[in-house]
Amino acid sequence: MEPEVEVTKPLTFGRHRALDGLRGVAVAAVVLYHFAPDLLPGGFLGVDVFFVLSGFLITSLILHEFAVSRSLSLRGFWTRRVRRLLPASLAMIAVSVALAWWLEPSSSRPALRTQSMASLFYVNNWSAIASGNSYEGRFGRELPLTHFWSLAIEEQFYLLFPVAILLIVLVLRRLNRVSLPALTRSILIFAVLGTVASATFMAAMHQPHRDPSRLYFGTETRVQAILIGVALACLNLLLPAHDSGRRRRLPPLLAIALLILLFASFRFAGFRQDWLYNGGFLAISSLVAVLIWLLVRPQQTPLQFVLHHTWLVGLGLVSYGVYLWHWPARVFLTTERTGLDGMALFSLRILATAVATGLSLIVIERPFRHAASAQERKRSPRVRQSALAAGSLLGVVLLCICLTIPEEQPGSQSVASPPLAAAKIDGPIRVYLIGDSVAWTIAGGRFAIPQPSAAVSSLDPSRVAIWNRARFGLSLLRWPKRTDTTETNDCPSCDPVLDYASDIGLFQPDLVVHSSSLFDTYDVRVDGEWVTFGSEQFDEIYLGALEDLRVKMETLGTRLVLMAQPLPGNYPTDWRKQFERDSDTFPHLNDLQRRFAADHPDVGLIDLEAAICSKQLCSINDASGELLRGDGLHFTEAGATFVAPLLTEKFESLAARVTQPSFSNADQTR
Repeated sequence: MEPEVEVTKPLTFGRHRALDGLRGVAVAAVVLYHFAPDLLPGGFLGVDVFFVLSGFLITSLILHEFAVSRSLSLRGFWTRRVRRLLPASLAMIAVSVALAWWLEPSSSRPALRTQSMASLFYVNNWSAIASGNSYEGRFGRELPLTHFWSLAIEEQFYLLFPVAILLIVLVLRRLNRVSLPALTRSILIFAVLGTVASATFMAAMHQPHRDPSRLYFGTETRVQAILIGVALACLNLLLPAHDSGRRRRLPPLLAIALLILLFASFRFAGFRQDWLYNGGFLAISSLVAVLIWLLVRPQQTPLQFVLHHTWLVGLGLVSYGVYLWHWPARVFLTTERTGLDGMALFSLRILATAVATGLSLIVIERPFRHAASAQERKRSPRVRQSALAAGSLLGVVLLCICLTIPEEQPGSQSVASPPLAAAKIDGPIRVYLIGDSVAWTIAGGRFAIPQPSAAVSSLDPSRVAIWNRARFGLSLLRWPKRTDTTETNDCPSCDPVLDYASDIGLFQPDLVVHSSSLFDTYDVRVDGEWVTFGSEQFDEIYLGALEDLRVKMETLGTRLVLMAQPLPGNYPTDWRKQFERDSDTFPHLNDLQRRFAADHPDVGLIDLEAAICSKQLCSINDASGELLRGDGLHFTEAGATFVAPLLTEKFESLAARVTQPSFSNADQTR
């Protein structure tokens, strides 16, 4: 057996204020990204700083424990993690679910239940993947626990990594080579191989110009950052510190350069940039690892003086609480609720985050830590601690279940079945509505992710019986789309195409109303070639698709009506770029629909843009001041009520003309 090499690094690992400062930089980047994304588009990379730090610190503590006791206690490790993380997270989940129950529509409760359960059991990231959620979803009400995906990855690591180390120890014992150097080298090899595998998975699974959310949320693709921290901890223990003058001159310059690169990545990186998924995350995590290396080694650098700043260190010490509470502050404090925007809304969110973090620290985290320390000194039974943790978890689980029970709304109608019997009877006009999520909300459906299974009609049921079959993301052009260089398939749940013939035969509608805009304002790929929105070729394709839809409705014995959606307006500040783009594209699509209706007298037109907009300025509030479209695109309940009389009048007018083949479209648009 070869002799063991002694470790020259001291076997103690105390608190490094500079690492607290780096943690403060990371959480500040994440908060700024969520509160002011235009200011720091790459602030999401602060999560990778957390990942590297977590891997480094946890591994350092495990190796220190092994050096002292020559053993590893899985129960002790997991107990410490539970004490540190569980109380504050349970409180945040309970408060967030309670606020959502109070403030959000009941239609959001099924999604909230799924997210809360996934967060409580630390599988939030896999739940997001299973739900098809995008990390940069642009529309709709955001859920208050979305940010738990990163905590889920860390907890999964905390659960499995100690087991892997224990297996390594068992193998070394069988080889009769159990020592700190042998264990450290073995963990280093494990971490390097795992890092390479994780980065390779990410690069292999990445599809250029496609939404990378699956890769961003995946444990196996993101664990590379944590494993780089693991490898760094091993190197920090194995490699001695050198004191030569040449090596002492290099770190200050290197530290400054690396810090500049880190801030540059925060400022200029973009979530959808392909280079990130082809080694970019690996490079940034490696950059962070070198920074940490320079901070914990004996050499003094200007970086340590910067990160020792009281504010950064203080922010780093409460970074866990800040991360927990900042996202609910963003979700619940919106322009719609507060009437604030810009710097005023930003300041309010910062204040709410600070207050929630402080209360959590004083009321929950510190008392629990002190109680846990006292119990350790008294060596009180761990059964009592386990029972307390299990009881708290069970209590929050029951709370989340009770507060996320969906409410059946009076007058709700299932999207799976028509509101009336199949037999044709005298009575209200029958309208079969197809289109996208905006069409869904125009007729009274609540906008929530995932789409609710029932809608409440905003129309007088004695005059109009509407079957709301609109689907989120549905477009007229059912080809792959491209926007901002990102490719997507709209409404994957709509494949195969809805069987309109079966529905129409069952419902026997007087009118089939089609309304979709957003996804039809993107470039489309036809026969392998990209067709640019607004080009002559695009216009020809779009008008051809409308003709196909008209012929199909004519064949089915019903009449097609196009409903031109109003221009987007009153977007939240975070979506201002999207607003500018949509304001340019929506008018052209509406013009195509008007042109088609003018050329086909049998096709009706309901022009909501002309009805509620003037000179591209659309009504924002109703007479009582209620918002018509909460996110600038989808109609609120007040908005659906606002347009209901107009829709009812148009439906009755158009249905009365079904038997008249010739009529003017001019009076349909006003």
